Amino acid sequence: MISFTYEDNIAVNWDGDKTFNITRDRVIIDSFVEQETPTLEKANIIADDYIKDALQDEMLRDADTMQDQDDEMEFQFQSPDLFKM
Repeated sequence: MISFTYEDNIAVNWDGDKTFNITRDRVIIDSFVEQETPTLEKANIIADDYIKDALQDEMLRDADTMQDQDDEMEFQFQSPDLFKM
């Protein structure tokens, strides 16, 4: 098993064939299989691309969550019921 390590105790572990397991704190959180067996260099690129895409997806999810929270706050401030006592 070959491990490509990243921040926050994240690793992409490659079995030397087609399978990649993603771990955080040594617990598998995701996995995927390539159609062809890559070289070591290509496996490293695949791991880097996976991490880059996962971080981008996480940032987009966080942005959506923040927008949803902003929308909810805006709705609350516009609601006339909030000002009635």
